[in-house]
Amino acid sequence: MGSLASLGDKRPATASGVTVRSASTPLIGPSAKGKALDIEATFSLEDADRFGLKVRTGAGGEETVIGYDTTSQELYADRTRSGAGDFTSTGVEVFAEGGSAALNRMQAWQPKSIWP
Repeated sequence: MGSLASLGDKRPATASGVTVRSASTPLIGPSAKGKALDIEATFSLEDADRFGLKVRTGAGGEETVIGYDTTSQELYADRTRSGAGDFTSTGVEVFAEGGSAALNRMQAWQPKSIWP
């Protein structure tokens, strides 16, 4: 992970110990937002059917869902509500459907710009 960390800010945004039950919880603060983020997260499954992160959340219900389906045992990305592509949505949320899951730890780095 050292190589990924070197591409981003020196101090990552962090979150830990967030448990959600059939809901979505925003990760508050400016460091938990970004147009582009490198995210590393670990979860503990309790009894949720699906759980994960919603990124690029914003006005009008825009979101891109990155989750894990416990029934099919598959990781998925759902962009059906990703918006018009104007890149104004920048929030991050943790979610669980059909039960509970816990975000044990998350680190998110905003990548450095490639432009001088």
